Amino acid sequence: MKKLLLLTVLALSASSCSMLMDEIIETGMTGHNEYYMEEWQELDTYLKISKYIKQNVEYASDIVQHTQEPEETITRGKGDCEDMAILYMNIAYVSMGIKMDAVVIKWSRQVEEGGMLYNHVAVRYDGLIIDALSGWKLTNDVEYFYSYDEVFN
Repeated sequence: MKKLLLLTVLALSASSCSMLMDEIIETGMTGHNEYYMEEWQELDTYLKISKYIKQNVEYASDIVQHTQEPEETITRGKGDCEDMAILYMNIAYVSMGIKMDAVVIKWSRQVEEGGMLYNHVAVRYDGLIIDALSGWKLTNDVEYFYSYDEVFN
């Protein structure tokens, strides 16, 4: 039951990240600038990073696909799954020296018309896939990934 609830919450929260994989790959998540905030030095676990993001960034879907810089996500206090994943990667590098991947994962969600496939962007390090907002470990298949060095200049 707990697993079903978790999957439902993740599917609902990421529905606006849906069907964007081709657009994300075409527009790319590359060429971002690293951003630094001194308070990030204390975020020394994956869970602390997710908690920080959850407290400082509200989930908001893009009307027009736009991948934000980490500084923009913090300043606006809003972002979608790829914005939060990029911010998470930036904080993990600043606070722990870890270079994570941004991963596009697939999952399905039932809608009235039938099953639809939705995509979501999360982060990965050493085989562990983490949802940037919730901090939950994910086991979904990776469709595509961007290394830290591809995402950041």
